[in-house]
Amino acid sequence: MSLDENTDKSIEEIKDIIRSRFEVARDVLREDDLDYLELTIFYTDNIEHFMWQFMGTESKYSNVIEDVYRLIDSEIGKMLEILDESTYFFVVSDHGMQELKGWFDLNKWLLDKGYIEINKGNEFSVQSSLLKLLNSVGIDQTKAFQIGKGSLGGMISKIVPFRKIADLYFRLETGEGRESRMNFAENMIDWEKTDAFMLGDGMLVLNEVDEKKRKKLIEDLMEIENPRTGKRLLRDIKNKEELFEGPYLDNLPDIFLIPSPGYFFTSSINLKSQDYWDYEPRNGLSGEHKSEGIMIAHGAEIRQGENIDKMEIYDFVPTLLHIFDRSVPEDLTGEVRKEIFKEGSTLREKGIESRSSEKMRIKEKLRKMKV
Repeated sequence: MSLDENTDKSIEEIKDIIRSRFEVARDVLREDDLDYLELTIFYTDNIEHFMWQFMGTESKYSNVIEDVYRLIDSEIGKMLEILDESTYFFVVSDHGMQELKGWFDLNKWLLDKGYIEINKGNEFSVQSSLLKLLNSVGIDQTKAFQIGKGSLGGMISKIVPFRKIADLYFRLETGEGRESRMNFAENMIDWEKTDAFMLGDGMLVLNEVDEKKRKKLIEDLMEIENPRTGKRLLRDIKNKEELFEGPYLDNLPDIFLIPSPGYFFTSSINLKSQDYWDYEPRNGLSGEHKSEGIMIAHGAEIRQGENIDKMEIYDFVPTLLHIFDRSVPEDLTGEVRKEIFKEGSTLREKGIESRSSEKMRIKEKLRKMKV
């Protein structure tokens, strides 16, 4: 959604969709014998992105976010009325929301600090969008990472001086047509002399920089301050090895930036701008994601009225498998959070069964061979 003459209509349509989705879910629960049902309500995300700026104001939209959550709460109540005592009910969000206080043009900063090198003569402003890029070349973000840093990375790096994903990223909307977008990266960026750039959302790709240069980059990033507050832009910086592991590690960006609450990164390089900061809402956006979300559990053996600290979204699936009396793969991220269950309950007292994912893959291959 966006803020325009159709805003009121869009809000009502969102509410109608929410009601309809819950109604369908209730019908399915009544008519089918299910082990598991998942209902996704995405529309709170849109509402909060655009309506956050009106909270606490005299605007007619000041209560829109609260109204939507009250609607969802009411619909959840109707669903709980038809569930039997053996059914467990979870509310899980993949993130929370917060006020959007400002944007930082990180690629422009990288350019000015010498981490991005521009070919001479390309002095113009480009407003970029990762989403537009990926759509324009017909691939999604995962495929872009795989192309740039996956199994083909070695071969591609011999052809393209910098990671292919960088090249893909800069096939942008310049307002000059597809041919201009496709030639933008080649003409503007000197990939051989470029050390790093941001893909978007604080994800940095490095161009084979040594450990000394990586350390210097991280130190420089941590020193960035908001001129209005004097506080640091970044709350933390993580190398990918600190966050992830596994066979697909090479497909990921090299560094992840965690901004201070309310601040985010633009997907642009504005060569004409003298300021890295922008404090105004962009395209009506006034609310943005934050890492802390919610997880609510309800069921016969669930503790009532208790707060559990440091729950992670990764813990949901292992805990769900435990409820279903299923083994938990050893390589599955997350833990069975037995503390959500009542003292002395079966789910609290029984052991956690684990299984080797490799054994499961072998069994599956054998099963297919028999077929």
